[in-house]
Amino acid sequence: EMTNILCFAIGQRGQNLSEVNKQTKELIKKFQDKILAGDKDVFYLSKTLISESHEGVLDHFNKSFNIYVDQNELTLIRLTTMNPFLNSVNTKVNFVDEFIKQISLLLKKENMPF
Repeated sequence: EMTNILCFAIGQRGQNLSEVNKQTKELIKKFQDKILAGDKDVFYLSKTLISESHEGVLDHFNKSFNIYVDQNELTLIRLTTMNPFLNSVNTKVNFVDEFIKQISLLLKKENMPF
């Protein structure tokens, strides 16, 4: 089943959770800076905090990516798309692929170590 909410964290397997959170927040700020600079071809992002109270989601994330737990919450990039557009055959844009492309280009441009 498709959803219109996509969540991402930026980091590498084996990192501390604090490092993953820092990198994710830095990337959110880079996108926000592009928007403030007038870039119209950028995704608008928000963030979500996942804590231990979220029914094992934090624990599952940490175990899945071998993350060392040194904090009790995870910062995620949240991207919401309008439903018929995410998986519509009528649009020529794959929004998930385009978002990942923008992240990759920004990380390379900024020499962010991810």
